[in-house]
Order: sequence, then C-alpha cells, then structure tokens
Amino acid sequence: AALLVSADVVLAAAAGVDLLAGAADHHLGLPAKLHFAERQFLCACRRHADRVGARDVAGERREVGVVYKLEGATIGFELGSYDKTEAVTIDPVLVYSTFTGGSDFGEDGRGIAVDAQGNAFLAGSIEFLNASSQIIPDAFVIKLNPAGSAALYTTYIGGSGFEFGMAIAIDAQGNAYVTGITDSSDFPVTTGAFQETKEFGTDGFVAKLNSSGSTLTYATFLGGDNTDNPLGIAVSSDGRAHVVGNTDSTRLRNISVTRQGSPVYKSTDSAANWSASATGMNAASVVAFAQPAGNSNVVYAAT
Repeated sequence: AALLVSADVVLAAAAGVDLLAGAADHHLGLPAKLHFAERQFLCACRRHADRVGARDVAGERREVGVVYKLEGATIGFELGSYDKTEAVTIDPVLVYSTFTGGSDFGEDGRGIAVDAQGNAFLAGSIEFLNASSQIIPDAFVIKLNPAGSAALYTTYIGGSGFEFGMAIAIDAQGNAYVTGITDSSDFPVTTGAFQETKEFGTDGFVAKLNSSGSTLTYATFLGGDNTDNPLGIAVSSDGRAHVVGNTDSTRLRNISVTRQGSPVYKSTDSAANWSASATGMNAASVVAFAQPAGNSNVVYAAT
C-alpha cells in the first residue's frame, strides 16, 4: 500500500494541532491520521528521504531545512530555524510507487527492508490455485532496484500448505532473512536445519536467501506444541538472525525450557541454551526488540 499526496502540505502561521485526519490503513490497522505540531508534521507512513520545505515571505520563496524524523511507527518532519509567523510549505517528492503481484488472486505485502545500495526487499504472501483447485497463499520475496523500475529477483517460499511471509531483514552482503508462518509439513527446510520437521498446527519458519535470490542458504521450522507466529526479524553483523513473535506453545522445539506464564526468553551463548528473562518482563508487555549496530551481544526490549 502507498500513501499518495496530491498537494503540498502547508503549515499556516501559528497553526495548532489536529488540523487534518486521514483514513486508517485497512491492512495493517495503522492510523494514517495527519496532524500538525509546532515543529513537525506526523503521519503513519514509511521513511523516504530528506526533502526541503519553503516559506513565503512577501511573495519570495525561501528554503527551510527539513528532514524526516522516525519515532516508532510514526514518520514526521523536523524543520530547521524559521519565522513561525510565516506559512511553511512542506513538499515531499514521490521517488517511485509501483504495484507488485499477479492478476488472479490476492497479494499481501507484510515486510520491507532496504540495503546499502538502495535496493528494496519486499516479503509477503500471494494466493494461487493449487492442483486441487484450492486457493492457498505462498510466501514471496521481491527485490527491486533503487529506481523501483525492475525486479532484480522474485521467488516463492513454501510447501503444499499455506505460508505467510511476515518480515524481512538484509545483511551487509545482500542476503535476505525471511520469517513467517507455515502449515506445510513439506516446507523446504534444509539439511541440518535448527528444526527439520513441523510440530503442531502452524509453525513459524526462518529462511535465508543468497544475494541473487537463487538459493536457500538455510530454511528451518520454528515452533512447538501449539500455534506459533513469528512477526519480526533482524540480523546482526555476524549473520545471526533474531526472531520475535508470539506463541501458544508451552515449549518450543530444541529449546530446553517450558513456558511458565509468558516470559521473554534469552540466550547468552548464541542460542545454544535459553532461560526466562528477569521477573517483570514478559511476552505480553514486550512489543518490539532492537539491536545496536556493531554489538550483537545486546538486545533492547520495548514495553
């Protein structure tokens, strides 16, 4: 989904808050409300690039420094010094916008990442008609060039059941790490994977694609004795994948602890062993994880 702005945004002199409101994003449930504060314009969309604002003084158009500012899931504009008695026009430029998908059934983009060269990687699910005339989704990954004018590769990931690609991350070499949900017993896991067979119902999966998208470097199930839903993924500088999500399982395969309540689990030895985190931090309270660049031994949890 894309947000298209058909007119410039004008911040009037001495403008207050709550001047505009937009529709809600029907796929992600993210509010698309637009409002003004004294120094920033906020909307629920994705970070794009730095642009320039301008103010009109006695008919003369003067530039004002402005950069995008990301706060959680909210994008805003941070302005430089300007005369607040004058109107300011914020004029973002749409670099590209494109459709991806087929012509028959539904597609759903869930995750996006961008590498150092500006290539965009999109993960999600696409529906198709299988041999039994059933409409089922497979996960997909698309890599777009920096101009958004060509797909550098497109690939499916899935078995005979359904898959949903939920999130994607890219390492410095351009390898893509995808996580999502599967109910396929024949999901294409690789030999020696962390979990080679599916557990109960729907399991999570984690897959790594090489930089050309032509080979699964590895693919593994990630699940336990009930429904498991990976929702996010990050990759550290040493190539370790960090996955976050939710689960109804009381235990996860190859993790030597059982769930007591809803703790957040941690590992201090590269995922060889896991234990419950400190009292007070649990899966119901943690909404996001992040890892600082260059330090793969630290993970931040947001509640």
